[in-house]
Amino acid sequence: MQKLPPELIRARTCYKHPAGELGIAITRALLRRGCIEDATVKQRHGFALTARGRKWCARYGVDAHLPATSNGGGAGKDAGRPFSVSCMDHSHRAPHLAGVFGRAMLSFMRARGYCRAGAGDRRLSVTPQGTAFLRAALGIDWGGVQHDG
Repeated sequence: MQKLPPELIRARTCYKHPAGELGIAITRALLRRGCIEDATVKQRHGFALTARGRKWCARYGVDAHLPATSNGGGAGKDAGRPFSVSCMDHSHRAPHLAGVFGRAMLSFMRARGYCRAGAGDRRLSVTPQGTAFLRAALGIDWGGVQHDG
């Protein structure tokens, strides 16, 4: 396995969802807060959005194209795609959130200016506003990250 540069280990995209330490931290925080639950018994691999998770999304404005059921596929353009999938992060061998909900989290964070994409690669940098959001909304201490602007 090729070793990734430290900034890619810290925060990057994996397809269209957050990965690396950032993706893992978001996933663990959502699990800890009861916003998602491990749904591997109900489906092959993945997470289910809980009632608490729906409220969290509404509170912070995360538009996850929420389906009628918490572990069903997305609605609209995401119809038929898995809503929430567990994706193994190869840099840490720990799961991070993927699927419709994972893409929605990344889209939300970019739209709000909480993270920025690197030029021409998968790097993400968390902004000072993003650091504040991660702490307030998810209890994640993102200290020590290099900020862009």
